[in-house]
Amino acid sequence: MNIYLQRKPRRINSFTVTLSFLALAFGYGGYFYLPLWWPVFQLTGIMRGICNEAYRNVNDEDLMKKLMTEARRVRLPGLTAENFEFIRVPYEQDELASAKGFQPEKRGKRCELYFTYDRTATWPLIDKTSTFHFEREVVTDLSFVDWGESKTKCTCVTSGAFGASP
Repeated sequence: MNIYLQRKPRRINSFTVTLSFLALAFGYGGYFYLPLWWPVFQLTGIMRGICNEAYRNVNDEDLMKKLMTEARRVRLPGLTAENFEFIRVPYEQDELASAKGFQPEKRGKRCELYFTYDRTATWPLIDKTSTFHFEREVVTDLSFVDWGESKTKCTCVTSGAFGASP
C-alpha cells in the first residue's frame, strides 16, 4: 500500500495570481470612482436636511439658497441650481379641509427634491474618459404630526423634584 504525502502549495499559484489581479482591479476602480461618488453621497444627506427644513420654512427661495450654500461645501465642479428640482406636492381640496397645523396650503403634504448631475472623468494611467450620470431623489412627508390622545396617563412623579412641592 502506497501512501502519498501532500505537497505544500507553492507561494505563487493560479489562485493567488487571480486574487491579486482582482484586488488590483477593484483598487484601481475604487481609486477612480470613489472620489466621484463621495460628494454626490454627501449631497444626498444635504438634500434630506433641506426637505426636513421645508416643514418649518414655507419659502422655497430661501430653501434653494440654503441648499446651494451647503452644496458648495462638497465642491462638485459645475454644480448650479439647474441641477436641482424642488417640488412641494400640495394637498387635494378634500384633504385640505381636514389638514391641521401651520399653513398646510403653503407647506404642502410632501417635499420632493431631485438632483441630476453629469461628470466626465479621466481614468488614471490610461488617459481615457468616461461620463457618469448621477441622479438622486429625496421625498419627505410634510403632513402634520397628529399625536392623538394618549391611551395611558402619565405616571411621572414630579413632586419634590428640584425643590417643587405638590
